[in-house]
Amino acid sequence: MFIVNTILCPTDFHDASQAAFEVAKSVAEKFEAKIIALHVAMTQAEYSNWAPELPLDEEDLAERANELAKLTRHDGGEIERLVLVGDPESVIVREAEERHCDLIVMGTTGRGGIGRLLLGSVAEHVSRKAHCPVLLVRANALAMTRDVASLAGAVG
Repeated sequence: MFIVNTILCPTDFHDASQAAFEVAKSVAEKFEAKIIALHVAMTQAEYSNWAPELPLDEEDLAERANELAKLTRHDGGEIERLVLVGDPESVIVREAEERHCDLIVMGTTGRGGIGRLLLGSVAEHVSRKAHCPVLLVRANALAMTRDVASLAGAVG
């Protein structure tokens, strides 16, 4: 039987992340699991050479923590919120393992073809490297998450 005690839900604050959090809430409710909401702030080196400089001072990190709190409002169940700095692919995989997560629920843009070739995919990397199952949620799934209890029921 598939048991879920801890769910890692990484977010980059886009629509797919919001949809993924809705799914994570439903799965957490079914299994009475804890959710760890994670945002990874990238430094200039992790982002790329073409990106504008990304300030990562205390004020910026506090702003991201506030955004994470807004995105992850949750009336019931246990939730932990983390804002870490680094390479998202590596940090997500590391945190899932170190925190003994049973499931990672994360959003994906579903980018294919040349976009994925040029930009890569954090979701793809995580799904290949994670020690636990990874549930990928597309941005357009938000409309379908109105009745995610049926999805959570399918998992159990």
